[in-house]
Amino acid sequence: MSKSDKHITEWTMAPQYDVEVVSARMGPHGLDGHFHDAWSIGAILEGTCSFRSGSHEYKARQGDLFLIPPFEVHSCAAASSDVRYKVLYIGDSCLLKIDADRFFALEDTSSRVFTAPALAEHIAALSAHDVDMVRANALLRALSAFLPSTQETCVRERELHPLQNAMHQLWQSDVEVGELVERSPHSRWHTLRTFRSQTGLSPSAYLRQLRALKARFQLNQQRASLSDLALLLHFADQAHFTRTFKAVFGVTPGRLRNVIMRR
Repeated sequence: MSKSDKHITEWTMAPQYDVEVVSARMGPHGLDGHFHDAWSIGAILEGTCSFRSGSHEYKARQGDLFLIPPFEVHSCAAASSDVRYKVLYIGDSCLLKIDADRFFALEDTSSRVFTAPALAEHIAALSAHDVDMVRANALLRALSAFLPSTQETCVRERELHPLQNAMHQLWQSDVEVGELVERSPHSRWHTLRTFRSQTGLSPSAYLRQLRALKARFQLNQQRASLSDLALLLHFADQAHFTRTFKAVFGVTPGRLRNVIMRR
C-alpha cells in the first residue's frame, strides 16, 4: 500500500460558486504534509481520523466536523480500520457572501475539530452532483455559531510570507525557487528559515504543491493531456507531476480526472 492511499469516490467542482465537494475514504497511511488553497470543511461519516494541522494534533470521530484554513499545512491518517468522509473546499469569495469574520478569526486559534452531528449530517446530504448554494450558505451560517467570537479574537487579514506571495503571483511562469529567494530583501538563510517555520514546507515543495493544486481545474476542463499539463506547470515530466499531485490529493491526476468526468 502506498503512502498516499486516499480513495476519492466523488469530486464535483462549481468554480462559479468557489465550491468543491469531495467524498473519499482514507487508509491508515494517509497523506504527508500538504495544503489546499481553499477552506477545508469536512464531516467524518465513519471511523476516526487523526491529523496534524499547523503545530497541533487532532482526532476527528464520526459525527465530528473539521475546519482547516487555506494554506495551512496538514497531514492526516486513519486512526481506525476505515474512514469515510465528505469535505467541502470553499473559497474566500464564497464565505464573503455571509458574515465570515468568525471563519477568518479561526485562523488565529487552535480550534479545528467540532462535535456537531446535525451539521455533519447536513454535509453528508449535500449532493456531489449538484452543489446547492442555498444549502451550502445555510451550512456556513450554522457553522459560524461554533467558531470563536470576533469579540474574543481580533480579525486580521491573512498574512502570507513574502516568498508565498511571490509564488502565488508567478506560479504559472517558469520561475525557479532559487531565483525568488535571491529576490528577497533578506538573506537566503533568513528567507528559507522563516518560510519553513511559517508554512511547514520547503519553498520548492510549496511551489510544486501550489502548481499541482491549480492543475485540478485543467483536469476538469480536459484541455490538455497529462504529459502536456505537466510541462505547462513546469514539472520535469509527467511522473514528477503525478508524484506531487498524489501527495496533495491522495490520488493520481488520471484517477481524479476519471472521477470528475464520471459524474
